[in-house]
Amino acid sequence: MDMLNIKVNSAIIVFVLAISNLFMACSSQLVRTTGLESNGYQVRRGDVLEIKFDYYPDYDQTVIVGPNGRTSFRAIEELQVIDLTISELRKNLIEKYSQTLAAPNLHLKVHSSSKFSIYVGGHIKKPGMVRFKKNLTIVEGVLLAGGLRDKSGGKFEIFVFRNRGDAGVKMYKFEIGKKVDGKVANRNFQLAPYDVVFIMKSKTAKKKNRTLI
Repeated sequence: MDMLNIKVNSAIIVFVLAISNLFMACSSQLVRTTGLESNGYQVRRGDVLEIKFDYYPDYDQTVIVGPNGRTSFRAIEELQVIDLTISELRKNLIEKYSQTLAAPNLHLKVHSSSKFSIYVGGHIKKPGMVRFKKNLTIVEGVLLAGGLRDKSGGKFEIFVFRNRGDAGVKMYKFEIGKKVDGKVANRNFQLAPYDVVFIMKSKTAKKKNRTLI
């Protein structure tokens, strides 16, 4: 690995570590919710859940779903809760508490729901948080962040860092005009909530007179 690649990789690592603090802020941006329990809502990272018992008020609590999709409930082990509906999670909790409590009738609701966001940085006009929407592509994410700083052409490297909870962070790398994992890197790659997108202008690529984004 040459010195340029070492510097580039180090810069990206520093960027991702720094932006992790912004993810914590992103998770704390909450929206008050009503009626989510009855429409199939699935638990998300950063959600605040409220649990109340009919006969065991000492077990009542409010919990926050962590970045790994898990949360801890009083007197039972940490549980994976992400992507479960409220009714599914309630059923799981009743089964767990039935091992130690008699008639653990409980009520579970979403006290507040996290806003989904991604972060776009690097060779971009307005680095920062971008509100996530379904089927958001790399191009759309870049445009929502103001577009590229330089539209004179040339090649750009796009790095997408995705937090997979206990499985760690996965990096996707795209370079316009080249293949990634045997497939042509296309600009319709779909982003996921809490992705970090970092864009760099290639140091070695020759400029071409065309607009990329």
